[in-house]
Amino acid sequence: MGNACERRMETPATDAELRERRMRRFAEEKQGSSQNTDQAETNKTAAESGIERLQGSSQKHLDQLASNKTAVDSGARVVSPAQGSSALSASSAHPDAAPAVAASAAPAPQAPVETAAAAAQHRCGPEAACAGSRQEPPQTVAKANSPDAAASRAARVMKPLVQSADYRTIELLLSILGDMLKDSDAKSFRKLDLAGLKKKLRPESWEQEMCHLRAALMAIGFVEVGTGDDARIELSASKDVALARELAQKIEKTKALWKPAHVDQKAREDAKPAEVVTATGCSRAHAIDALLAAGGDTVFAARLVSDGPKDSDGKPAQHSAFILNIASRGEEFVRERWSLPHEPLEEYQVAARMVCLSKRWTAHTKFGRILASVDAEFKRDPALFSRMEDRNFFEDVIFKVIMKAYRLTETESVRKQMTVPCGFEDKPCNVYDTVWHFCYIGPPRILGGGGPPPLKYVNWSLETLLKYEDPSFIEIKLLELCDVAKRCGSARRQAFNSLVSHCCALREARRLEASESVKSRQKTPRETALERFEECMEDFLDDHKAQAFTSAFLAPARYYLHHTDNDPGAQNMAMHGLNWYLTLVHATLGMPLPLSGHYEDHVIQHPSLVDYWHGLTDEAWKFFSDPSNFGKYAADLPRLPEDVDLIREKLEVGTLPPGLDPGPKAMCLGNSAVNPGYGHTSARKRFAVYLERFAYFFRAEFLVRKAFETLNTEGKLEHMGFRNAAEVLYSHYREEVLKDTGPDTLLEYCYRDEYFMQLDVARVGAFFAWLGIIRDDEGSWSKGDKKQSKFSGNTAKHDVDSDSSDLFS
Repeated sequence: MGNACERRMETPATDAELRERRMRRFAEEKQGSSQNTDQAETNKTAAESGIERLQGSSQKHLDQLASNKTAVDSGARVVSPAQGSSALSASSAHPDAAPAVAASAAPAPQAPVETAAAAAQHRCGPEAACAGSRQEPPQTVAKANSPDAAASRAARVMKPLVQSADYRTIELLLSILGDMLKDSDAKSFRKLDLAGLKKKLRPESWEQEMCHLRAALMAIGFVEVGTGDDARIELSASKDVALARELAQKIEKTKALWKPAHVDQKAREDAKPAEVVTATGCSRAHAIDALLAAGGDTVFAARLVSDGPKDSDGKPAQHSAFILNIASRGEEFVRERWSLPHEPLEEYQVAARMVCLSKRWTAHTKFGRILASVDAEFKRDPALFSRMEDRNFFEDVIFKVIMKAYRLTETESVRKQMTVPCGFEDKPCNVYDTVWHFCYIGPPRILGGGGPPPLKYVNWSLETLLKYEDPSFIEIKLLELCDVAKRCGSARRQAFNSLVSHCCALREARRLEASESVKSRQKTPRETALERFEECMEDFLDDHKAQAFTSAFLAPARYYLHHTDNDPGAQNMAMHGLNWYLTLVHATLGMPLPLSGHYEDHVIQHPSLVDYWHGLTDEAWKFFSDPSNFGKYAADLPRLPEDVDLIREKLEVGTLPPGLDPGPKAMCLGNSAVNPGYGHTSARKRFAVYLERFAYFFRAEFLVRKAFETLNTEGKLEHMGFRNAAEVLYSHYREEVLKDTGPDTLLEYCYRDEYFMQLDVARVGAFFAWLGIIRDDEGSWSKGDKKQSKFSGNTAKHDVDSDSSDLFS
């Protein structure tokens, strides 16, 4: 013990002597000296406890650090009698333990001179660290070149960075270290402007972060030069490349300690598109779309792009309406994507120009507005949305709805309640079990497949029935759900749409009653008139879109299938076949139709998909496009003279166009139509015929006349009030557009004669364009301009002389 005490009081040994002692101790351990191992553990524990005491006595060690300033400047070691023996014995116990103890004991005055900056930073903050680092002579840094010494010094430099510095400061240091290790003689990083470094640090704490950065850079050989605006740090000739390499490695290995998880995750996510772009040569937007379709898997995303559409040069092609991996996407996502405005492909430009409706009304349907209003209600009340998505809430509300519908008084009777005979088997079914099946189980694949309806809308509808509907009508709605629960997806979709639409009407009626009872803020006459006008126009356009779809798709397809001995396909047209054609219109023109389409419908035994316009004669189009036949023959076949045959040839059923695989789901056909690949050019040209014949019924000269004449007669309950609303709006139109120069009434303005028989379509079009119903590109409708060719499109191939249709009368 005496000799040990004497050794503790001796002048500190040199680095070579310390290294020799550590190697000797290491050899003794390898020989199995358990005594030395126990002593090493004891010394290590003592060193750690001493470090904890040191961390609590900052002022005392500051005084010691100041008193040893001369020794620090000369590069000598200063060892205090109280603490030198602990550090020495710990460093000599095991060579691997020496760097850790040295790094931990760095703040003490007895540490080597190169740790003065780290010690000052640990106790006094970054400002003292900068002061300590500036006092360090360069020759001390280059003194020890061994790997162990470099690792020890790197640990001491890294510790305050990891503990206190911002992650952006550490990333900047890593960047500088990387440049230094790549080429230490390069001029790009040898002179670093402090003002430039300041801009890259966190603004609110740049002074503290600058001290961290300067302390680390000066430890590897940078020195500060200049003052004020010219202050910079330069790499000296005594640079320590070994220390820089060790420091960079240790910082990289401890990234989990200093870099926030969300930043690292975001960096990895941001790097994924670049990987896909590099692998496939696609655009960044295309890569992001592929990653979304692949669930974030870069390999799968690259494969989707590689197997996807290519242009004439073999490069990846993209269109905003084309959905990668569409078979795995839900119907709700597909509908929303196709309803977004997008530029039609070149082959569909003619059809797009024919449609005179504005973008808003092209993508507008009554049921779409209903769902949007429900979603807006969910957005205003997040708690309501959370409740509507809850399965427990469904079980609670369906219990109460069944009790109210069947006037039950005991909850035990709810699960036993049966309906009247319904469904496929025409037998009574359990109400609770069948409604549960409707909400959570999709139709079987043999019936077309698909998924269940969104639970949030079903819960919202059931809660509405519970609050506002009479028991007898609730029973009818439950019976409708039970009747279609085991049927195909199209039948279920119709029942779902009917339920949600009815419940929305209930809520709207209650809301109007409440507003009248409390005498809420009254709308201006113009606002009231515009609201009523748009309600009438919404109903008309829903009817018009359905009638146009009948004349362009349903009626001719049913006629063709029936007269080519495919009656099962003709019968399936109204329930399954229409789904494929609905997706074709929606994807290409961005026009959802008011029919209850089921986009996830699968291929069935007797499909209705066929290239019927290619199989029909030109006279067939003349017949079905005649205004007198508009919207007819959706459920029955036209009665034509026996000598009239509209069939040109019999084609294969199940493909459109012939030879093109339609895909496993109905929405795959629409997606195929917007495939921008060069190899799909011929298919797009075949699809264009169908779209142009559908868009024919949306020409301005046809739609504007039909809309005004239909709504002005008010022959439908939903159109009541149109005339009054239109007159109020016309008074503002006359003042703002016509500058009080037009006729006093709307009818006088719209008709050329006193008997109101000759409608001026140009003036009505200008009025509708002012209200945002139809497009007014480049002001072609301004002030009743009669230039309507912009909306007529190139219809030469499909124009019809109405007089020719009397051949089939």
